[in-house]
Amino acid sequence: ARPAATPTHQTASPNVNRKPGAKIAGGMVLLCAGWLAALSAPPAQAQQDPELERLVEKITRGDEAEAREAAERLIERVIGPVAQALGSVESRPAEEQTRVRDVLARLSAALRVRLFRADLGPPERKLYDDFATQYPQLVEQLFHDDYRKRLGAVRRIPLEPGTGAGVLVVGKVNDSDGDVAAAALEAAAALHDDVVIRGLTRYVHDVTAAIKSGYYGPGEEEAAIVIGVFVDRSIRILGEARARESVPVILEALSHFGETYPSDFFDVAQVAIALAKIGDERAAPALLKFIDRNRPYRFHYAGQDKRAVQTVGDVVLLSLLRIYEIQAETLGFLVAKPPSSFAGFVDDKFREVARHTFRKWYQQNADKPRSERRPPTTQPTGAK
Repeated sequence: ARPAATPTHQTASPNVNRKPGAKIAGGMVLLCAGWLAALSAPPAQAQQDPELERLVEKITRGDEAEAREAAERLIERVIGPVAQALGSVESRPAEEQTRVRDVLARLSAALRVRLFRADLGPPERKLYDDFATQYPQLVEQLFHDDYRKRLGAVRRIPLEPGTGAGVLVVGKVNDSDGDVAAAALEAAAALHDDVVIRGLTRYVHDVTAAIKSGYYGPGEEEAAIVIGVFVDRSIRILGEARARESVPVILEALSHFGETYPSDFFDVAQVAIALAKIGDERAAPALLKFIDRNRPYRFHYAGQDKRAVQTVGDVVLLSLLRIYEIQAETLGFLVAKPPSSFAGFVDDKFREVARHTFRKWYQQNADKPRSERRPPTTQPTGAK
């Protein structure tokens, strides 16, 4: 099943009405969303409404009973006048019904657009405003109620570096539908400009913090797990972009997801490879925690019916060697000839020696300036 992304600014819970794991619906989006937008003036002309502000305050900060009562009052306040004006939609001629439904969909999108914009910092907001001015209909489609329209809109985003395209691509990684989020990640991988890198770094940080805080309770485990897939994919993009500024966030995600999530949902090996591409030595302590993972990852036939194995721990160790610019053969890896990228061991004894050798080298050299580090022994003789 494809995973679904989770908006960082709204509660989400699993919804499998369409495909297993393909949708996570936002629980904080009120039923009155579209109607509230209908009563709102454009951002530049918005008027303060003390009563609405009081209701929102109770919804967000009141106790459970106060929040529930305030929500009902808010829904009635914003929906009531519009519903009364419309009357029975079904009794209208077909053409009028179509017009009304189109407008209602636009109203719902309008609220999501404004909430999205409100969450942006000044640099991203300026980029977004410029993009929205140039592509107003596309922006509206990106926040449509129908996931199919959002999916099509994501695929039509012009991937122009340094523009609001990156802001919206990352915004759609937060989409409540898994197909839309996956398409947004594909666009992010294709664009991977500074705007995307900043946005994905925030995304990884936000969802990791949310899940670590216990954001998902009993019955919502699926939602938490599938988010790990999108965190994993986001980290791969950050690795390809050599995004050194994202390293602390990646390490935070690795520490949590890598320790608690099944390997099918968070690929520690791929995260290690991403960190190796970035090449930042700050990653070493976190990676060292995973070099003993013995789950087979890849296989290679080394001749005479001899099969070499690359474990998850081997990939992590190889990533550490790349960070410290140490050749894999130095620690006894069997390295396949190009074009294969395989490196592993034909015997667990060699694997244990390599792990021991690197740990000893790291303990003796990691804190030294690079020029003062001694190379590890080229022929490990044993492990403790």
